[in-house]
Amino acid sequence: MQYTVMIVEDDEVIAEMVKEDLERWDYEVWIASDLKNVAGQVERQKPDLILLDINLPFYNGFYWCKEIRTFSKVPIIFLSSADDNMNIVMAMDMGGDDFIAKPFDSSVLTAKVNAMMRRSYAYRGSVEILRAGEVSLNLADAALHYQEQQLELTKNEFKIMKMLMENAGSLVSRDRLIARLWDDGDFIDDNTLTVNVTRIRKAQEGEYDPAEYIPASKYDREEMYQELVGYINTIQEPHLKQLTCKYFVEDAEFIKEFKQHSAAKSVHHGFVGGLLQHTLAVTRMCDFFAKNYPILDRDLLITAAIFHDIGKIWELSDFPSNDYTDEGQLLGHIFLGAELIGREAEKIPGFPEVLARELRHCILAHHGELEYGSPKKPAMAEAMALNFADNADAKLETMTEVYDKAEPTTEWLGYNRLLESNVRQSSGYIQKRK
Repeated sequence: MQYTVMIVEDDEVIAEMVKEDLERWDYEVWIASDLKNVAGQVERQKPDLILLDINLPFYNGFYWCKEIRTFSKVPIIFLSSADDNMNIVMAMDMGGDDFIAKPFDSSVLTAKVNAMMRRSYAYRGSVEILRAGEVSLNLADAALHYQEQQLELTKNEFKIMKMLMENAGSLVSRDRLIARLWDDGDFIDDNTLTVNVTRIRKAQEGEYDPAEYIPASKYDREEMYQELVGYINTIQEPHLKQLTCKYFVEDAEFIKEFKQHSAAKSVHHGFVGGLLQHTLAVTRMCDFFAKNYPILDRDLLITAAIFHDIGKIWELSDFPSNDYTDEGQLLGHIFLGAELIGREAEKIPGFPEVLARELRHCILAHHGELEYGSPKKPAMAEAMALNFADNADAKLETMTEVYDKAEPTTEWLGYNRLLESNVRQSSGYIQKRK
């Protein structure tokens, strides 16, 4: 098995030198390309060991070590010229496994990396079965299993499938696959790889569940959608109900997209079904507010809650890219949502102009502050209630995602830049997770 090492170092000369040294020992080595998002790269690429500098731009190595420890136990060796006792102790306290002072001898570095790999991985025992979703590969007999079906693989097919499953969730280049096929000394050319994947075809819709391969809501999407429809059925004002039903009850193509879509690229609810989950949570809270504060127009508030993030359908692309579209970059989901409501309200005969303006105001003001992207601050109680519900669910989902990545018994989880605070799990929640 070829182990992988990630180098997090802002000095390109040192990074390249270390990379070359480790590649001589048959390690696959990456140099972190985005020092603003080191933890994200670690989570995506899942290296077997990290070499981490302390003095980095944006955030130092201590910060990134603490962040990585919220979701991974990967061995981390600090590399730094800041070799006083305080920095060494701090590196260990933050979750580091070893410390090498700069300048260092390359033979010492490789020896420490080799030793760390042996301690961390060499004695764990061999894996007999690899799994990815409902697919399993038996390493003993080269049999591939899916649901009730079994397929016997040829030698080369087995090598290809084993490498793909070992790297599930990541791209594997043709060159790496060909290198794996060369391992036993047989002559392999590019056409051989093509021949060995001829039985692979694009899966048809209904043959797979996207949630097995990309992040997805932990809740049943159909159940969430039916609950949302239940709120729509309680809307009494005929124009608001007609507007809501047009999209969320009658438009099958929109409903399918809405159930699948995420609510964000990375901040909160950034997964399949995230937009539905967030919309339902905000609607629930707005229903609670309406029951407890008579000044609120419930029909207006519930409609605004259901529509508040509808612009994200066009602001963000579908999975697996889940990135900002041209419309999203130039206009943003708040404007797109308000524009859609204005346009569709004009098509409904007799839709009161003042009601349409109030609904659009709720959409435009739901982020609450100008610096958070809202072109207007809340001027009505309904807009204020929507802002509170939206912000509460966003913050609590962010906290939930931080907790989910943490060890169940760890109290302090480090600084979170989105929440602008050091984050801690309560003792009661820790007991619940045990």
